Amino acid sequence: MGYACHTAGCQKYPEGLPVKPLGDRGDFLGVIGDQEHLPLLNAFQVPASNRSASNLPAMLTVPIPFKGLLTPDVLRSDHAPFWAKNIGAVMVGDTANFRNPHYHQPSDRPETLDRAFFTGATQRVVNAVSALLNSQKL
Repeated sequence: MGYACHTAGCQKYPEGLPVKPLGDRGDFLGVIGDQEHLPLLNAFQVPASNRSASNLPAMLTVPIPFKGLLTPDVLRSDHAPFWAKNIGAVMVGDTANFRNPHYHQPSDRPETLDRAFFTGATQRVVNAVSALLNSQKL
C-alpha cells in the first residue's frame, strides 16, 4: 500500500474494469468490495475530516458483483474468505503489479516505497474506519 508512481503511463489497469480509470499515473488507492456490503466500500469515499484532502491519495472504489465469481483475480487476497462466508470485507491496495516494477522482485525493498503516499493511504483507512464507526453501519 506504499508504492506510488507519478510518471505518466506507469499505471496499468486490468481488462474489463467496471469503473472509469483515474488516469495513467499510479498515485491513487484501489479499494474493492462486494456489492452486498456497499456501506463498507462507500466508507472510503467519505471526505477527510482530520487532514486536508489534498494530502491524501485519490480513491478508486470498485464494487464487485457475485462475490468475485466472475472476476477471480479479485479473490487473490485475504478478503476473499470473508466474502465466501458473507462477511463484509474490502481489499485496499496500491494496485501492486499494475504499477510497481518491484512487485514480488528482489528489488521490492522499503526504499522503493513512497512514505508520503503510505502515510496518506493509512490516513484514508483510518478515515474510513471512523466513518463506519460513526455511522454504525457495520
